[in-house]
Amino acid sequence: DILLANVVRAKDNSLLFQPHAIYYLDGLSVAVVGLIYQKFTHSVIHEGVVGLSVTDPVEAAQKFVETFKDSVDMLIALSHSGWKQDSIMASQVRGLDLIIGGHSHTVLNQPRIVNSVMIAHAGSKGRYLGHLNLSVDTTANTITNFEAELIPVITDSIKADFWVSRLVKGFEKKHAKQLERRIGTLANDWNNS
Repeated sequence: DILLANVVRAKDNSLLFQPHAIYYLDGLSVAVVGLIYQKFTHSVIHEGVVGLSVTDPVEAAQKFVETFKDSVDMLIALSHSGWKQDSIMASQVRGLDLIIGGHSHTVLNQPRIVNSVMIAHAGSKGRYLGHLNLSVDTTANTITNFEAELIPVITDSIKADFWVSRLVKGFEKKHAKQLERRIGTLANDWNNS
């Protein structure tokens, strides 16, 4: 499923994708919401986001919690907002159980707990597969224990899928001029530490 609760069409405020879904796993009802950072339209090709409006992911998460808190066992946010924003969301939104996040390329070997919300990040570029086993108390609707690991993905021995590779090359060719256009020059070396 593609889930995204905080991006709407500007002309009529309609959702671009399904905002959330409910899954039934091992006797649990789990509501999952998709969220993205509010300024994502500033970091993608302009033509791809014309006519879209992004709402505050924290507000969208709070609305999600209010909608489902009494009807499911677990509330999970799939967030493409980055570690810092996920931490803010966890501190401001009461009721989330788990945030599975991305965007900041943060590698967390073990999930972090912020304001009783578990946050898991598995880095970037498919280097790791995040594996998380949860023990859940369904009476209290809370995570009581977990086992987590990041499994390194070794890609040197994997041959690229022909059709996927062809698709990627097509996108690269189509957008090469825009992606290779110089938009600025750093006066000093980039320090991303």
